[in-house]
Amino acid sequence: TVSIWTCNSQQQWIKEELCIELDKLKTVQRVSWAHPEFGQVLAVSTLNEISIWEFRSNANGGQWHNRTAPPISEPRHLVIKDVRFNPSYSGMGRSRALDLAYCTDSGQLKILRCKDAHLLKRLGDC
Repeated sequence: TVSIWTCNSQQQWIKEELCIELDKLKTVQRVSWAHPEFGQVLAVSTLNEISIWEFRSNANGGQWHNRTAPPISEPRHLVIKDVRFNPSYSGMGRSRALDLAYCTDSGQLKILRCKDAHLLKRLGDC
C-alpha cells in the first residue's frame, strides 16, 4: 500500500483516505512523483515491476487510477533498484515529454518516454 499524507494549515500531517493498493504479495521498493505540470502522477516500483498511477479529481474528491505498467525486459530475472521521472526542464532541447528512467541490479539503465503525457498508456513509445 502507498499512503498519501497532507500537511494542513495547522502543520499537522493527515493521512488521506485515498491510498494506492498493490497486490498483497508485492512490496514497494521505490516511489517517484512526476513534475506537477503533468498532473498528479506517481511511479511505484516493486522488485520487478513498475506501475504508473494518476490521481483524477471527481465530485467525491477523486481517486488513484493505475494507468500503465511500462514494458520491463525479462522482468523475472531483473530487480529494479531505482525509478525516477525526468526533471521538468531537462535542457536537452527536446519537446515536453514525460520520461521515466529505471535501473536494475544487472547495471541496466532504461529510459522510457511518453510522447504525450495525457496518454500515459503509451509510455515506452519512442
